[in-house]
Amino acid sequence: MCSHWSWGFLEPDYFSTVLAAVAAETPIQAQEAAAKAQSHLDEAAGIVGELNEERDRWQRATISSNLDELLPGLTLEARQAAGAQDLLQLEASGAADYEHLTGQECPRGLGVVLRILLLQADNLLRSQTVPTRLHRGLPVSHRTS
Repeated sequence: MCSHWSWGFLEPDYFSTVLAAVAAETPIQAQEAAAKAQSHLDEAAGIVGELNEERDRWQRATISSNLDELLPGLTLEARQAAGAQDLLQLEASGAADYEHLTGQECPRGLGVVLRILLLQADNLLRSQTVPTRLHRGLPVSHRTS
């Protein structure tokens, strides 16, 4: 993948590939340059999509300060993040993490709570690191997921 990003702006490589496509001497050269330019745009679309997803996730997780309003959404987000099909799988996943971290058996129900807390911590971390990752122009393969 391309790594031509610097805080939301395409680097000169993108523009040079567009100009190369326009100024190409043959249709084949134009197509090759256009394909390179398109790969830059595809990367941009991917980054924008990731940022939109992270923004939406953060908004859903902070929409209210009332726990009764937040808990269903947080539970759903935690389930999706853990790849759990239901609350029992989410509990088992969180309990396994608890037992791995502490070496002790996880109290019933704490697995779900742990997964929700991990989700919130991940949301906070992502909100702090996205601008830094883009500013440094790291390739997509080096960004945290």
